[in-house]
Amino acid sequence: MDSKIVILCIYLVTMLIGAAFGIKKYKLLNIESKIMLVYLILTLISESLVRILGFYGFEHCFDYHIYSISSFFLILMVFIKIFRIKNDIIFICVISISLHTLEILNCRFFGQPITAFNTHILIIKSLITIILSLIFLYRAFIDDLKIQIIGEPSFWFTVLLLILYSSSLFFWACFRLVKNDPHFYLVQNTQGIINDVIYAGFASVFIFYPKRKLL
Repeated sequence: MDSKIVILCIYLVTMLIGAAFGIKKYKLLNIESKIMLVYLILTLISESLVRILGFYGFEHCFDYHIYSISSFFLILMVFIKIFRIKNDIIFICVISISLHTLEILNCRFFGQPITAFNTHILIIKSLITIILSLIFLYRAFIDDLKIQIIGEPSFWFTVLLLILYSSSLFFWACFRLVKNDPHFYLVQNTQGIINDVIYAGFASVFIFYPKRKLL
């Protein structure tokens, strides 16, 4: 069996398992974890849809446009809740309007219409996610957030998001450099394996989620 298919199957099955355990333990989840569960389900649906459309020869770049903005919004929501930002409704409204405006500008003026892969949004999302993750980890390690680090799901979600989007930036840069190289598939497979491990991490957080209800 082709290694790409194996990696993809592990990727999708891992997300499905994580989503299943997240739904099963939904009543125990705090607000950040519930948002991450929606993020996981959204990713599973988006990745499945892209593969199905691609298999039947349909255009699927529009899916990435929708997914990028939606997942970006969810990630920002996670950090709003983690940082306990006051007047979060105002922040949520501002973020929603800003993201939709950014997507329209990207499609209209920066050469990435709905039929093209939206790398500009992906880069912005990755950079902001990395910055917010590092801020959270800095505050967590100096105990500013008063959490028990190892037992806190938000900590692990943040670590996994940091690794996911840091590796994504690295590999997107690599793809541009080696896209015509005969060993390009090795770079793709490496990123695929890393993504499998990361989403196995997301699934593990839900599988081993604390039995006590978190605030």
